[in-house]
Amino acid sequence: MAHIYDIWLGLVAQTRTAPFLSLLNEYGDARGVYDNAENVTSSDLPLQSARRRLLTTPLQKAEEISEFCDRYKIGIVSIKDEDYPRSLLSLKDPPIVLYYKGKLPDFKNRLCVGTVGTRRLSEYGAKMAYQTVYDLASAGAVIVSGLAKGIDGICHFAALDSGGDTVAVIGCGFMHAYPKGHRDLMATLCREGCVISEFAPETTPMPENFPRRNRIISGLCDCIAVFEAPARSGALITASVAEDIGRNVFVLPGDADKSNYLASNRLIHDGASAFTSASDILAEYDAKYRFSYSCGDVTKKHFYSRQRNDKRIEELFEFESTLGGAYPSRKLDKKPSKKPKDTAEKQTVKEERPIDTGSMNELQKKIVDLLVADMTSDDISDSLGVPVSDVLTELTMLEIMGVATAKAGGKYGRVN
Repeated sequence: MAHIYDIWLGLVAQTRTAPFLSLLNEYGDARGVYDNAENVTSSDLPLQSARRRLLTTPLQKAEEISEFCDRYKIGIVSIKDEDYPRSLLSLKDPPIVLYYKGKLPDFKNRLCVGTVGTRRLSEYGAKMAYQTVYDLASAGAVIVSGLAKGIDGICHFAALDSGGDTVAVIGCGFMHAYPKGHRDLMATLCREGCVISEFAPETTPMPENFPRRNRIISGLCDCIAVFEAPARSGALITASVAEDIGRNVFVLPGDADKSNYLASNRLIHDGASAFTSASDILAEYDAKYRFSYSCGDVTKKHFYSRQRNDKRIEELFEFESTLGGAYPSRKLDKKPSKKPKDTAEKQTVKEERPIDTGSMNELQKKIVDLLVADMTSDDISDSLGVPVSDVLTELTMLEIMGVATAKAGGKYGRVN
């Protein structure tokens, strides 16, 4: 089991990591802090509640989390590791531990753009977010967003569609998919991109978690792109943190009489840079990253093909507006298969992919056995005689493992 002491210190620090960074430096690593916990005084750690947690947080809890992460192949990186994103050190309270699924991108040597906006997106916001992010990802930028409904979802889909890299920073642990309508998107990102959280796997999605999620997006990125931000939008937190730590903030301007752009236009008024396309953002960083443009000069030419993607935007806008219906997983560049003239003679039965059950617990194995036919969580609960809450937890983990998938009508099935 890896990183047990780092996990323990993360549990101790909770939402305020800054006071513990000096202890890490003094004692060398989290194991050193653990071994010297009784020697920590009020001058070392002024907050009495923090000193109490230092002495009362059990190491066993960290061991359980480490075992869980080993079982479900959740990566752990601590603030002392070489592959920890150093850009996060510019934050006042950088996370001591990050949990992740997928592949961590090279945050140091690639342009990273944080994309934020409203959950109640407009058609215009959806179109501009998709076009801009598609171009940014095509140019080689890493797209970082929060997996929320609306603009976040559009941006993750656009990056995936372009074949580029995208990272979701979530405000809960890996045992939960939030919002539930993005469960399939989260599973896709775990396989084809990366999902990051500073929260232990069982942490539920509480409101106070999301401002903390937003600060990580700011810390990871060179800049923040704001697409639609109404008054009191959570995007303002991300933009504010970005400005405080010296990151650029780019804002898509909108109609002055539209509520979805009240905060956006105010950010521009207060000094943020307006943008209307990916080229406005990329041009700012060309000297640093020297992008390799496969489609010509990005300052003069869009990569995005409107004729090819307009239908896709309509599909994604409908999905993100409601988070209902089938998961929009269509690949843009996938050519439709040609049906044989005589389908009755040439149709073949699709061979099922063998499922590795070695890393599954007993309940997961039973659920997978049932999913030979599509079933709802209630049906599975009734069949196995276990609470539906336990079934939903295991279904989430099976989706992250790439074994199960949510389907229309609230049903689940195997991924073949």
